[in-house]
Amino acid sequence: MLSRLTRAERINQPGNLFLIVGRYTFSAAPIVASVIESYTNAILVGEPTPTGPNFIGEDNFFTLPYSQLPVGVSDQYYQTTWSADTRTALTPLLLVPFSVEAYKAKRDLALETILAYRGNQ
Repeated sequence: MLSRLTRAERINQPGNLFLIVGRYTFSAAPIVASVIESYTNAILVGEPTPTGPNFIGEDNFFTLPYSQLPVGVSDQYYQTTWSADTRTALTPLLLVPFSVEAYKAKRDLALETILAYRGNQ
């Protein structure tokens, strides 16, 4: 997908490619978002992600020996940008805060923001 996006000249232009992210961008999604952000002209839209581009993930489950409590510990480091990148979130250029009113009205504020941005170009 990334290879096709970077080569798609009509799509991979500022103002033509958007990536919606937010509070539910987790697991492998921050990795994908970070790579797309780094290698394309995509504009991030929405809310900051719950983690930065470099993070520790992948739960490793085991049982504590004395209490017998099951626990999960993240133990794999994912680095999608340079090692000095200490961002704690991917922050969108077009910030769109969550709105209960919009959610109840079944409005997609991120998509509305993208369409308004494109309309102003």
